Amino acid sequence: MFLTRPTMKDYVYDAPTLRAAGGTVFGHLASGVLKPLLHAVLPLADAAEAHRLLESRATTGKLLLTP
Repeated sequence: MFLTRPTMKDYVYDAPTLRAAGGTVFGHLASGVLKPLLHAVLPLADAAEAHRLLESRATTGKLLLTP
């Protein structure tokens, strides 16, 4: 038995393909087709709390730290 973990280089072979794929993803984000799930937006001063949340697996979605 073995486990593999594909990386982006397994799907994107050159810079033009990477730029095109990135343009598609960011276009979908800008248009609202893709909506990232944010669990919380915390000030950078609460970074320790963000780590506690992540370590306890108490989050769903992303944690965003703001300056």
